[in-house]
Amino acid sequence: MILSRSKQYALLAMIELGKRPPGEYLLCRRIARDKGIPFHYLCKLMQQMVNAGLVEAARGRSGGYRLAVPPARISIREVMRCIDGGQAEQECLLGLKACSDDNACAVHCQWRPVKESLLDLLEQQTVAGLDC
Repeated sequence: MILSRSKQYALLAMIELGKRPPGEYLLCRRIARDKGIPFHYLCKLMQQMVNAGLVEAARGRSGGYRLAVPPARISIREVMRCIDGGQAEQECLLGLKACSDDNACAVHCQWRPVKESLLDLLEQQTVAGLDC
């Protein structure tokens, strides 16, 4: 399970927002420029995070985006789930579409505990604990 480009960009944006004082808005254009993220792509990701309730958006001169909850309450796993709808939790290591306990791939039994440990780690790690 490797982070997709979308998840990487979303996490970078969340880290930037988490560095700001509570309530301060940050323009998407600035995040995109500072982190080297395509602007329109980041705008779509930010909208997904707004829809998930992780981020608030405001229009106007002093608008932009800010975290809707404290960064210490936003896990990496939650950001990932927001972007991929929980797909990473269901993915097969070998890329098979039908891989489960009932219909296991060749490495399912060995990969499942590793994946569960990794997902637990991502649930424990918060945006507040990251700094890029």
